[in-house]
Amino acid sequence: MKRVLLVYQGGISDMIAMHWLKHKMKMSVFTYTAQLGGGNLAPELIGESVMRLGAESAYFGELEEKFYKYILSHAIRCGIQD
Repeated sequence: MKRVLLVYQGGISDMIAMHWLKHKMKMSVFTYTAQLGGGNLAPELIGESVMRLGAESAYFGELEEKFYKYILSHAIRCGIQD
């Protein structure tokens, strides 16, 4: 069985993609969710949710510091705005 890593945010489109990959494409789905500092993601709740949807495993990364250091700080210095 083929395997795929789905970057998972928790939205409806992610849930649909996961269902499609698992049931239509017959793939083993693994998920990865990154905490970038914009919200209060609870790794245990996300893990429970994706496992109920049929994921093989759920991975969670705390990337706030790296996100700021390598991306956000450069955007601020360049004057990037919304």
